Amino acid sequence: MKSPPALLHTLSLFMLTCGLPSTAQEQARPTKDIQKSAKKEAEIQNAAGGPVLPEIVVVASRSAQPGADVPASTTVLNQDASVFSLATGMRDYARYEPGVSVPYGVGGSGPAANSRPGTSSINIRGLDGNRVLMTMDGIRQPDQFTFGGAYNIGRDYIDVDSLKQVEVLKNAASSLYGSDALAGVVSFTTIDPEDLLAQSPSGRNSVARLTTRYDSTDDSWGHTLSMAQHAGNVDFLLHCTRRDGHEVDNRGSIEPDHANYNVNNWLSKVVWRPSARDRFELTGEYLERSSDNDLLSARRVVVAAPGVNYNVKSLLLNDDLHRMRFSLEHKYDAAGLGWIFDHLTWSAYYQVAETPEHQVEDRDRITPSYQDRLRIRDYRCRQDHIGANFDFTKAFKTGDLNHTLAYGSQMVTSFSSRVRDATEYNLTTGTQTKIITPDTYPLKDMPDTRTSRVGLYIQDEISWGQNQRHHLTPGVRAEYYHVETNSDPLYLSASAGRTAQDFNQFAIAPKLAYLFKIDEEHSAYFQYANGFRNPSGEELNATITNTAFGYQTVPNPNLKKEASNSFEIGVRRKGKSSSWNLAGYYNHYENFINSFMQVGGTGAPGDPIIYQSTNLSSAEIYGLEFKGDSTLGFIHESLGNFGIFTNAACSQGWDGQNKQPLASVDPFKLVTGLRYRRETWQMELISTYYGRKGSTFSSPGGINQFKTPSALTLDLVARWQLSKNITLSAGIYNLTNQKYWLYQNVRGVDAANPQLDRYTQPGINGRVALTVVF
Repeated sequence: MKSPPALLHTLSLFMLTCGLPSTAQEQARPTKDIQKSAKKEAEIQNAAGGPVLPEIVVVASRSAQPGADVPASTTVLNQDASVFSLATGMRDYARYEPGVSVPYGVGGSGPAANSRPGTSSINIRGLDGNRVLMTMDGIRQPDQFTFGGAYNIGRDYIDVDSLKQVEVLKNAASSLYGSDALAGVVSFTTIDPEDLLAQSPSGRNSVARLTTRYDSTDDSWGHTLSMAQHAGNVDFLLHCTRRDGHEVDNRGSIEPDHANYNVNNWLSKVVWRPSARDRFELTGEYLERSSDNDLLSARRVVVAAPGVNYNVKSLLLNDDLHRMRFSLEHKYDAAGLGWIFDHLTWSAYYQVAETPEHQVEDRDRITPSYQDRLRIRDYRCRQDHIGANFDFTKAFKTGDLNHTLAYGSQMVTSFSSRVRDATEYNLTTGTQTKIITPDTYPLKDMPDTRTSRVGLYIQDEISWGQNQRHHLTPGVRAEYYHVETNSDPLYLSASAGRTAQDFNQFAIAPKLAYLFKIDEEHSAYFQYANGFRNPSGEELNATITNTAFGYQTVPNPNLKKEASNSFEIGVRRKGKSSSWNLAGYYNHYENFINSFMQVGGTGAPGDPIIYQSTNLSSAEIYGLEFKGDSTLGFIHESLGNFGIFTNAACSQGWDGQNKQPLASVDPFKLVTGLRYRRETWQMELISTYYGRKGSTFSSPGGINQFKTPSALTLDLVARWQLSKNITLSAGIYNLTNQKYWLYQNVRGVDAANPQLDRYTQPGINGRVALTVVF
């Protein structure tokens, strides 16, 4: 296993091969046509066989700027990236990305918080869940709900085939985005009509693109058809995806739970340009995912209480997910008019996400007397969003200082509800009941909740000096947060009559960043950012009362917002044939919300154990990240088509209250690759080293956390431009057929769990995708 010193040695060797700054040449930041400049540089790199790295970053400042000028760690993945054409889910975008992981639940029973099938969240530098803000076309995505044991609600509301770009900001971003951006932001951008029209082989006003993809890990086939039409000053887009598959395979000796799923995604856009300054975009999107699961892992004998045993014969799960949104966006170019803004983008939207779940459990009570029972459960979680965004930018000068001012406002109101219903049929006696200890159904373990957010932000990027080599960026955001609840009879039934509590919070989040351009290729930066996250309605008021087993949860209206002070320092090189970025960060957190901790009671009759969400005193996460990419032409010109790349991340976390390492931090990860690129095809051989999770810490429930061993995998991916309009992509993953675990997938799993093999990653597997444009 490589240790942190070995990581530093690797980074040093890589930077020496890429070249260090030797002259004081200076370069001014492009200000008139950022997109054109970035495209030109990418073309130069591609012609030289070099890395075609994404240049334009929006998520870091809410306006487009070259990635080399961003004083923070960011990642941009677009259709030039090899992972894009073969991606089938969000987890593929984090496959080779340092400091980012996507926990994926294998489904079935178990103590892991992400044991519901599918993607649960995104982890950035040791934080995940609702501490990472996810947006789609600037619209915040639904929250994660965890008060449901193995049947929590994750955040897998994205279909990757509709995307043209994914941006990741790896630092607190509350000064721009407000609450929930405590760990960072993941921004998804869907395709536009002009993206397709630009791919037309003959330059016509209409184009269609058909992609067919196969993935052996779950034996899935996906088909995507995208069509665009240009008519006068109006563009149209229609995009649809259908995917059918099964359970994800594993490398272990235990058969995975059986599953059959299908995905349908529809995206339509109408773009209208009534003038050279205006662009209106009307978008409609609908995503549905349905899966039928036979949870083999749930078949077992359960000791519910002394003298009470039952046998689960089968557990069938129908799990659906729906997300629909409508949005209207207007971009106005006021450059040269002398207004208080040069560019305005405003949008209004409505979004609804719903996850109905139907379970059928066949169980036999063995003792004290045999009874054959059938339990049918129906859960439904829904969240609606209504909101509007206003973003302005203005460029101006004061003396020798150049200013790029960004300011705006976001307003969003969400409505959340979760209803649980169940009926138990006694097949021995022929009776049925809605009373299943400790609950009487239907019920709501969290009240209907209305959450309102209103935020105002302002940020000024100030540049000065010869060729604008100094960049200072102060910013601040003020946000009001309000939670309003409705304690209806279904909630009062679950809470034993306790009413839910409302919540109000006002927060201010400042930021200060500085970037210095050492020469035309090298720069260094520093950033301080304050982050915060308000408690969710679930954390404030989720409740359950179990008199039979002597425990209950109670609301905590005195919860404080989570807060962070984040520091990052970095140095980077951005050249025509090579680039690298080395960043170190330290994040200090206060008032971490720890859900449902024991705060009182003994569990004795009349004295139930009391659980409540509480604030921890402090926590910290710190680490190093490195990304580098270079051609081998510096060795010999005949190697100009070859390239190497390295990504690495090493982090540590500490729970200051419990005096132990944080369980949410990923172990060391190192990605290295060799690339060969020609004009019409490219190939990459990629190795990924996963370090051992060796820290000693206590997981929820006091379990002995399974510590994932180290592993090394090899992948081979390639892409061919067979003709002007046909592209073939293929990948073979885990070439050596390694048996390994990803830590985030087993977080919360006991080392003594007899089903550990169920959580292993797939063995050798392959994907292929064919795209035809006509």
